[in-house]
Amino acid sequence: MHDERRPDAKYVDFRRKQSSRSEEYSYDSETEVEERNGSTDTSRDRVARHRKIGYLKPEKFDGSTCLETFLVQFDNCAQFNRWNESEKLHYLRWSLKGSAAQMLWGADDMSFKRLVSRLRSRFGSSDMEERYQAELQCRRRRPNESLRELAQDIRRLMMLSYPGDRSAMAERLAKEYFVAALEDPDLELKVREREPQTLDSALKTAQRLEVFRNAVRQRRQRAARQVAELPDSWSDVSVEHVAKVENDLPKTDISNIELTT
Repeated sequence: MHDERRPDAKYVDFRRKQSSRSEEYSYDSETEVEERNGSTDTSRDRVARHRKIGYLKPEKFDGSTCLETFLVQFDNCAQFNRWNESEKLHYLRWSLKGSAAQMLWGADDMSFKRLVSRLRSRFGSSDMEERYQAELQCRRRRPNESLRELAQDIRRLMMLSYPGDRSAMAERLAKEYFVAALEDPDLELKVREREPQTLDSALKTAQRLEVFRNAVRQRRQRAARQVAELPDSWSDVSVEHVAKVENDLPKTDISNIELTT
């Protein structure tokens, strides 16, 4: 008589195979993966966060544009999306195309930092850093160039002169180059008196001072024009007024006036 509580032999053999197969293809938990990669957020948390506030997708790089600009944008995406080192490596490899994608040949075991160094050696300005540093020292504000355009160019030259340097010392150095490039001793002195610590604070200070100076200059020019126009109109009024007063005065016979000494 067949016992219904006893499982069938084929079913037992199938369950054993399934059990051995799951042991063979066992996976780490999300927490173990995140701890190994040095991240405190789980994949589920990041997915929920991306659905809530969005997801930044890095641009493609083909070697024809500025590498440092691409790396800054890529780093911004990595910080916003909270990528770990492994994820940054995979997204960087995905972002390369054209001649830049050739850097992936033989780079299967290459880390993220090593791949970035390889890209900088090929598409960066490592051999032209001295040239950009000299350009920084000689940079001066051009005619009709706004302060914001000057600050942006100083930032670009700093990235090319000192690639990868985001320290506080590099920020103060950029501020010094910007102040020296103003080509205006009075404005430079007033900016230095405010003691800005960063390039952005120096830019805001210079913009505010320039607006005040331009406002005062325009008011003085307007007042000068009014003064310049005043003598002609004032002289006409004065002559007419004096002539009217003289006509209203009684006639006096000056022959009857005795002169006394």
